[in-house]
Amino acid sequence: MSTDSIEPFLDYFERVRERTRRVVLCVPPEQLEWTHKAGAFTFGDLIRHLGAIERWMFAENAQGRPSRYPGHGPELAAGHAAVLEYFDAMHRESVEIFRRLTPEDLARRCETPGGAAIAVWKWLRSMVEHEIHHRGQIYLMLGILGIPTPPLYGLTSEEVRERSRPGPAIRPATASDAPELTVIARAAKRHWGYPEAWLAAWEPVLTITPEYVGRNTVLVAERAAMDGGVVAFVGLVDAGTHWELDHLWVLPEHQGHGLGSRLFAAALEEVRSRRPGVLRIEAEPYALGFYERCGARQVGTVAAPVLGTPRDLPLLELTV
Repeated sequence: MSTDSIEPFLDYFERVRERTRRVVLCVPPEQLEWTHKAGAFTFGDLIRHLGAIERWMFAENAQGRPSRYPGHGPELAAGHAAVLEYFDAMHRESVEIFRRLTPEDLARRCETPGGAAIAVWKWLRSMVEHEIHHRGQIYLMLGILGIPTPPLYGLTSEEVRERSRPGPAIRPATASDAPELTVIARAAKRHWGYPEAWLAAWEPVLTITPEYVGRNTVLVAERAAMDGGVVAFVGLVDAGTHWELDHLWVLPEHQGHGLGSRLFAAALEEVRSRRPGVLRIEAEPYALGFYERCGARQVGTVAAPVLGTPRDLPLLELTV
């Protein structure tokens, strides 16, 4: 915590309080004074305690005054709405006091209720730790009652675990991958919402055979070993005077995570290492922006009618 100004601390503390308040709002009005055992804090006690201790202990001590903590009972505020208002009002008053603290105030020592002399900035830091401690109690008590609570930072532990897994590994395709690649190409094409008749007409060009894999450069993205399975692929054709990006498909449920960009970069590296030159792309119209962001430039269009319906594909080039 910087002692040059109180503002960075207040910005941080407001974010902590916002997360605490989200949990407080999960307490059902009818369970406000519930506790898990006799003599322990109720939900209401905890909320009142957080408000009262912030205003009447930490804020008073920060001003060089003794603590005037009034307790945490229902005499301070009774009923769901009144308890929330008390919680918010005590915070507003405290922040007004904290905002007046100068760098010199933050550096000087204050006396805690326990008689210890501590720098004001350290005492305020302990206030945040105190709030987080009691927020955890509220979380636990809500869990005992089976009441859903928001994840602290937007993701559940299961979601964090899923996103922490190693990304798909990129490797050369083998002939045995061909059936999976066909499934991926057709699923990705269907994702764009084309008519079923068009999708049926495109089935031959969306069928990846073992022979295709054998004669062209095909790379696949494969999930971690614990899951297995190919989720995306790219196909390059050496046309002699130039290269052609023949396929680049990602399963719909794996789109939006940068996998297409990784495969495109891997394809460029293949071109660079084998025979640098021009890479041409007859792009899916919906993917035009993607290829432009990857550095390709549109140089024209290619007629690609389907079942008598006129249709043009963007033609892009990229010099590798």
